[in-house]
Amino acid sequence: MSGTDLAVDAITPTEAFLGDELFPVVTIDNMGTETETDFTVNLTADDGYSSEKVLTGQTFEPGETMEVTMDDAWIPVTEGTYSLTATVTVADDANTDNNTLESECEITIIEPGETCDNAIDYGLINGGAINGATVEAGDIVWYSFTLDADYEDVAVSLCGSDFDTKLEVWDACDAANYIAYNDDSQVCNTKALQSHIDFEFLAAGTYYAKVYGYGSNFGDYVLNIYNVVEIPVATVTATPGCETGSVTVSSDLSDEQTFYLCEEDGTVLEQETTTAGFYEFTDLVDGVYTGKVEKDGQMSELSAPATLTNNITTAITSQPESATVSAGSDVSFTVIADGTNLSYQWRFNETNIGDDNATYDISSVTSDDAGNYDVVVSGECGEQTSEVATLVVTNSVDELAKYGIDIYPNPSTGLFTIATDKEYEITISDITGKIILNKMIKDSKNEIDISNNATGIYFVKMKTGNNVLTFKIVKE
Repeated sequence: MSGTDLAVDAITPTEAFLGDELFPVVTIDNMGTETETDFTVNLTADDGYSSEKVLTGQTFEPGETMEVTMDDAWIPVTEGTYSLTATVTVADDANTDNNTLESECEITIIEPGETCDNAIDYGLINGGAINGATVEAGDIVWYSFTLDADYEDVAVSLCGSDFDTKLEVWDACDAANYIAYNDDSQVCNTKALQSHIDFEFLAAGTYYAKVYGYGSNFGDYVLNIYNVVEIPVATVTATPGCETGSVTVSSDLSDEQTFYLCEEDGTVLEQETTTAGFYEFTDLVDGVYTGKVEKDGQMSELSAPATLTNNITTAITSQPESATVSAGSDVSFTVIADGTNLSYQWRFNETNIGDDNATYDISSVTSDDAGNYDVVVSGECGEQTSEVATLVVTNSVDELAKYGIDIYPNPSTGLFTIATDKEYEITISDITGKIILNKMIKDSKNEIDISNNATGIYFVKMKTGNNVLTFKIVKE
């Protein structure tokens, strides 16, 4: 048709949910031969809704179609079928028969979760698992959930549901596609038909989970949205030292963690943050210790206890004592020491002898056994050498006679004779070991004078070559 001719072609929506805020769209066609610039579109509904939109300065060419969105919102208050009437008005319209169109819009009640826009509010991440159900094949339930901050390791899970599920996660209801999808996940178990999605990272914001069944499956489901957090497991190991030792608190996780050394009841004694998987606390006295570890705000349970029993510093508390015995007698030297894992090395004139024992026994001593004895005591915490204990072996008159020696008188007033058939070096000492005389005697009768010394017992040691004889004299 020549001239001006605008027609109403369609009215949308034709269906919507109760409670939706609608801005109806009227589609008009330029059926004429003129370019139209100014015209008016009116829309009414049988519930009293009315909206008018005046368009000016347009360039609406012949043969074109235009969608006009009404500026006034239409919010139906009851469910049902509504009648809508749209009219386009333009000056000098040559055909008014197509200026008006009536259409119907079905308003239905939407159940929570039926659409993304009407998603059920799960709440914040880590809000705990919620239970729901799809009641027939093809049912879909939408949930919205919120991340209050950026999160690493986020899980959206249907593990525990009793039917074959599918799961989608969207970042917006009007997005072109989901950001993640899963049908069956072995996270639930190795033969699971349930769905589970893991995200390495999700930024703060609101997301949407779409829950439905595979094929015609439906049933009860469990939805859980949470931050996958690894909770460390703490163990403690005690290492004894000398008087003080160490306790190592270890974690089964890596990267930065805080290690806590605790008493048996959990009271914190010390703490240290490190990127290692353990920390060694040192300079610790005997006691029962426990530990715990904190990583990314997650605290482990208190570990099993470990008992620290430190080693004792090696120390001699009782020295071996010198002894004077007659040839043929038995003698023992004993040391008493404190320490851990002690061992004993006895020495005779600085040469190692004997077994690893705190006591050194000599049976039936001879002149060859006379000399200096000491012991080196070694332990986990050092070693100590004892004081020297001197063994004096005195020879009887009969034994001296075997060597051609005669001493007389004995006891004496300090003047006595040593008769011998060999040349000897003699050393006379008192009972404290103090030497009062040292001289060489000839192979004859030798007069010895100790009369200026105090009364008491004295020891005479006679040495020739490798032979050493000792005998006791008494000065009255």
